Amino acid sequence: MGSALWMAKTVFLEPCITNMKNLSVLMVLLAMAFPFKASAATLNGDVNGDSFVNIVDVTALTDYLLSGDDSQIMIENADVYADGLVNVMDVTALIDLILSGPQVEPDENYVDLGLPSGTLWATCNVGATKPEEYGDYFAWGEIEKKEVYTQDTYKYYQNGSYVDIGSNIS
Repeated sequence: MGSALWMAKTVFLEPCITNMKNLSVLMVLLAMAFPFKASAATLNGDVNGDSFVNIVDVTALTDYLLSGDDSQIMIENADVYADGLVNVMDVTALIDLILSGPQVEPDENYVDLGLPSGTLWATCNVGATKPEEYGDYFAWGEIEKKEVYTQDTYKYYQNGSYVDIGSNIS
């Protein structure tokens, strides 16, 4: 974990934000973290309405809580804690949201097999438009589709022997 994220989490988040000085330092540290673009369907935390969830939203939410002026925020996106209220719990939830990064919903064209890498599996073979179609055919290590599979048409068979294409061809 980067030093800014470690400091933000251990020094400021765990003991709670107790004063504005700590909050100001935390906002600077969060600016070094990774902001992310919110999708059109998920704008929770996009307090200022710029389609990004980042330190600017923490500042906008804090300004609203201190002033009560909601003219500069999208109040419907400010209840990050989802308790029906907009208060300091939403600041904490927003900071947690920023530190944890975006939560991407799988596209309907992919299957989540629960792999540790998060890799999603396609619902169709390459070249197919429906799951029951075969799709295109490829020879090992090649990216051009084929109709005929012989040593003569295989890209990695040259001069009577197979060419070493390495162990990492992904």
